[in-house]
Amino acid sequence: MMHLHGRQPPTRPVSASAARPVISLNHVTKRYELYDNSVQEVRNYLGMGAKGVRQKVALDAINLTIAHGERVGVVGHNGSGKTTLLRIICGTTRPSEGTIKIDGTVQALMQTGFGFSDELNGLDNIHNALVYNDLPDDALAQAEADIIDFVELGEFLRHPIKTYSLGMRARLEFATATAIRPSVLAIDEVLSAGDGYFVHKCAERMRKLVSGTTLLLVSHALDQIREYCERTLWLDGGHLREDGPTEQVLDHYRDYMLALAAKLDTPPTVQSLETGAAAATRSTKEIFLERAHALIEPTDLHGHAIIQFEFGDQERRLKVMESGDALELRLTLCLARPLKPVVLGFSSEGSLLFELDGGAALPAGKHHLRLHQPRLGIGVGTYVLMAALREPDYPDGAVHTLGADLLNLQMAPTNWSEPPMVHMDGEWTSGAARTPLQSKLTAWV
Repeated sequence: MMHLHGRQPPTRPVSASAARPVISLNHVTKRYELYDNSVQEVRNYLGMGAKGVRQKVALDAINLTIAHGERVGVVGHNGSGKTTLLRIICGTTRPSEGTIKIDGTVQALMQTGFGFSDELNGLDNIHNALVYNDLPDDALAQAEADIIDFVELGEFLRHPIKTYSLGMRARLEFATATAIRPSVLAIDEVLSAGDGYFVHKCAERMRKLVSGTTLLLVSHALDQIREYCERTLWLDGGHLREDGPTEQVLDHYRDYMLALAAKLDTPPTVQSLETGAAAATRSTKEIFLERAHALIEPTDLHGHAIIQFEFGDQERRLKVMESGDALELRLTLCLARPLKPVVLGFSSEGSLLFELDGGAALPAGKHHLRLHQPRLGIGVGTYVLMAALREPDYPDGAVHTLGADLLNLQMAPTNWSEPPMVHMDGEWTSGAARTPLQSKLTAWV
């Protein structure tokens, strides 16, 4: 069982809305041409005009003011215009219409590949990035030393960064971008890179940095938005759908995405390998159970029975939720001898993916259980839950599947980027003193 620990959101500072603006967007619109062929693109580039060129509106008449010192999050599903907004603010993309004013400097920390040369080593990239951002000579050496100490890459800093792993490169890019104190720090989906120890170091560095600058943070990780931002923008199809306090906007965004997922998604189905009359006489449930039982043999133990298995907060057999939400299940069973209740999590094709521990072995008799998982950290996807019983032998007694009741669980893609990921809170130790560090671990499924 994954043991996940919740945390209370930090106290939010007073909004800086009364301060002078650092970012002002007036009726900003961005359109991208969608060419059907290279001839259209060349004619348009040469100013000759091209008929029938379609356009994609990435941002539509955005009006926005951000004050000095504000920490602003940006949420929205893929393609909503979040990255385009940041690129326009950073000056890497020009708006098609409207005006933008920036009072000060903007430092961008965006997707991998911005600003670093693969052929140069880490030290040269650090130096070039600091010079490019107009760091004065008297602060250059101190900033370089700070980055070198933070990334802990040692001799790798003398190697070309094309030899780096993604995690090593993320360390270097993050440390370099945050070594400068700009008027505005714009970050796009890069705060979760690296192992738990390094993510903790990034969090500490971010807390110090944002205390003296304006932050604009794009992230699918809603807990990061909560941690760093007191104000949040919700973009939807290029429109600014909502702009307000973080908790309020995130609640509305989450409710909308869950409702959308519940409307679009249906209970998982299993594609039958059979054809003709045989397939017509067998249900999806029968096919799934057959595949699941191929992994774990069903057991017909006299006196044992799983009478009821359902979600704890609804009567439907399908539940739509998001990664990190609490899951509650109700289970009624009869036992002839002590056994442990467990819940098995399968893919819709019948592959066993995870197991939820129902607690200690129960004595013989009838039991009514309410199983609670405070943070279910499985990734985006469709799952089938089956109640089962495990022998109490330590550590891994045999599993018996008894009942045929199945629950369908849909993890909606509301707060984490694709592909599916698993997110867990954990405790890491650092240094000779083995100091405990609370951190988040993100892993690919």
